[in-house]
Amino acid sequence: MRDVLEIETGVSTSVALHDTLPPSDTPRFWRVRAETPDGPTRWSPYGRFYSGSDAAVDAFRARREAEELEARKQATREQAAKEARLDLIPWVERDDTIPSRVEAGSLGTAMILSVFLVVLIVLLATFGAW
Repeated sequence: MRDVLEIETGVSTSVALHDTLPPSDTPRFWRVRAETPDGPTRWSPYGRFYSGSDAAVDAFRARREAEELEARKQATREQAAKEARLDLIPWVERDDTIPSRVEAGSLGTAMILSVFLVVLIVLLATFGAW
């Protein structure tokens, strides 16, 4: 028969178990359900945890934080290497610098309107409308 620890928490949505379980490298599992006026709800899916001393938990957290930091550093190194490789390619040949049709159309429209505005200002200044 499996060992089962059942804990009533009342209306609390969290529980901390200090020194309740002996430290173990064997995974332990938990699940929850609520008691309602209509009866108990269905059990939640199982969650997994390991029990350990505070020192073991601190060591686990430190190891996990170090792994996450190393993963971020690796991602940064890979991004820098990718950018360095792209710097060797002339900008006109790079996929990330070639404008789309919408961008090219917008740029062309802006240029045409700018030229029109300059011509209009020159004409108004020349004929003294200002």
